Amino acid sequence: AGVTGLGHALERFPLEGYLCPATVALFLCCLALHEAGHFCAAVAYDCEVSDVGVLLVGLLPVGAYVCHSTPPESRAEHVQLTLAGVEMNLVLMGLFSLLTYLPGAPGEVFAVVCLWNLMVTLLNLLPTAGLDGEAAISAWLELPSFGDFVTEVLRRPETRSLMLHGGLEGLF
Repeated sequence: AGVTGLGHALERFPLEGYLCPATVALFLCCLALHEAGHFCAAVAYDCEVSDVGVLLVGLLPVGAYVCHSTPPESRAEHVQLTLAGVEMNLVLMGLFSLLTYLPGAPGEVFAVVCLWNLMVTLLNLLPTAGLDGEAAISAWLELPSFGDFVTEVLRRPETRSLMLHGGLEGLF
């Protein structure tokens, strides 16, 4: 009997399997589809795409990007564009989760790819420079960079004094 279901696949899957060729290949496909989500949203919102690329550390791809030279017309479209890759990862996570239930399917491989998509989703939602979460917050607040704005605010002596004496409540 083959392994079926995400829970059963994870119970039987050894840790060293995370880097088997099939999971790495599927992860690279998911990375490409994440960026394809951004690309499709840019095209849908009539944004001119100026550059698409992959970030490599040695031969290992650790990220990718889609640059658009014209922003979307509305704030909601801009937020949607920045979150389109994360949405693609959520769709892929659901798809691979369902695929673990197919009889005879490599459930262990699909389970690992499902988990990788979850980790990529959570990582990308962090409000950190260069990630989709920071870009979404920046788009929503209509700031060039939320991270730069926060850094600028925290560098002000009066802000630091307010935080020192009143905590975060001192800022409000």
